[in-house]
Amino acid sequence: MRLQRGKVFWKGNVRIRVTGREPERFFNLCGHHNITLWDVTEHQAALR
Repeated sequence: MRLQRGKVFWKGNVRIRVTGREPERFFNLCGHHNITLWDVTEHQAALR
């Protein structure tokens, strides 16, 4: 963790699985809140 101009930044990785009827809503909300996602893949009808 480091502090830069009053903001706290964490480093690390998180693995998630997105399921449901509208998984694109999750990605739209991440974009709206400036949350960067990368290495998104589809696996057995679920996005990881």
